[in-house]
Amino acid sequence: MDRNEGNQRKAVFIVIVAGDLSLLFVCKYLAFVVENLDRLPAVNIPVPEIVLPVGISFFTFQALPYVTDVFRTPGSAEKSLVNVALYISMFPQLIAGPIVRYGDVSEKIRSFPVVPAAVVWLKKNLGGGGYQVISGITMVLLMVISFSFVIKGGYSPFIYFQF
Repeated sequence: MDRNEGNQRKAVFIVIVAGDLSLLFVCKYLAFVVENLDRLPAVNIPVPEIVLPVGISFFTFQALPYVTDVFRTPGSAEKSLVNVALYISMFPQLIAGPIVRYGDVSEKIRSFPVVPAAVVWLKKNLGGGGYQVISGITMVLLMVISFSFVIKGGYSPFIYFQF
């Protein structure tokens, strides 16, 4: 959006906002609308079963102020995708009150270290091999936790011996 001018800039802004809000609508309200339309006579629409992503409303309403700030002040788009993602997923500010504008927190986000101190310490003190071993073990553990429900179901004796 930062590279466009005039009406093209406005069109890109409208498309981004419409896409953001349509994602929220599809995830949260589409089943409700279809269910009510299905009650009309001579209408038979299957109700979609959409799994609701955690925090979809928060992420949507957190992304809208960023897009609005970039639209209103040309040249203010963040160059780092990591910083934008950090702003959009900034859950701790929930207890502070309403949605915070990106301009209010952009300097703090830019000064935040992208690489955590633990990763820097591991690379410096354990060398490349030690870092790879520890990060590999961490990734394996995360995958084991994620896929444990599939494995538990496959090894369950109740699947093979049903009486």
